[in-house]
Amino acid sequence: MDSAVIQLLPRVLPNNVSNPAFLSTLISWGFANRRKMLRNNLKNCLDSDRLSQILTQLEINPLARAEDLSLSQWIDLAEKLGQLPKF
Repeated sequence: MDSAVIQLLPRVLPNNVSNPAFLSTLISWGFANRRKMLRNNLKNCLDSDRLSQILTQLEINPLARAEDLSLSQWIDLAEKLGQLPKF
């Protein structure tokens, strides 16, 4: 039997994240339901049309799934949504 030891290190968030707690919450919402499009997972937060508009402004495909976004896209989305009065 072979074995191996690995070390996992958490990623450090870039300094440009103004609200890390909201970013974490947003990512959790995005991954809440497997294999669903991001706009469906976030529809309880914001109406579908407004969310699609924001995703398009950020050059994120409105049909994207949560796993398709890079960390920088998640940060951009969190910053944009964090500016809205509802959040």
